[in-house]
Amino acid sequence: LREGLATAEEAGDRVLTADFLSSIGFLEVVRGNPAGAIEPRRTAIEILRHEGAAWKLSQYLGGQSMITRMVGDLEAARGQAREALQIYAQASDTVSISMSLTSLALIANDDGHHERAARLVGASARIREEVGGGAPPELTGRWGDPEEDARQALGEDAYRRARAAGYAMDTEEAVAYALGDDV
Repeated sequence: LREGLATAEEAGDRVLTADFLSSIGFLEVVRGNPAGAIEPRRTAIEILRHEGAAWKLSQYLGGQSMITRMVGDLEAARGQAREALQIYAQASDTVSISMSLTSLALIANDDGHHERAARLVGASARIREEVGGGAPPELTGRWGDPEEDARQALGEDAYRRARAAGYAMDTEEAVAYALGDDV
């Protein structure tokens, strides 16, 4: 990866440089050092922002939010996930919106906002049922289970009510709710 990074930098290919930096960061996560992933991925995100590569930027922000969450910076993780969600919403990318809602549900649970998490889970489930896709279970399991965490914290009845309220939201309402500060 380091050789590829050097080659991309020599060639002046900024987006490819960002790809290698992101991969180097992800390798740190795999090695059990999420804190070591923050800086190379932050640099990759800034490059993509500068280059105007919105689609890739949104993907990297979504991943960075989960890594930042792993190191315990929930405020930064929430900001990164919300920025990714805004980009996906502007592009009307409902599958990626669903994935961002799941990420924000994980963060809401971490913050102790379990009812909010359950609503986000419900909204994400509706999108997945309507258009398919969403976060692969193998990947989601690595980050946690927002549905089960919210259910355990709220109890079954309160969880079902909150999830149903989220499920009742259309995509625009779900995005507005996720970007809002309502708990």
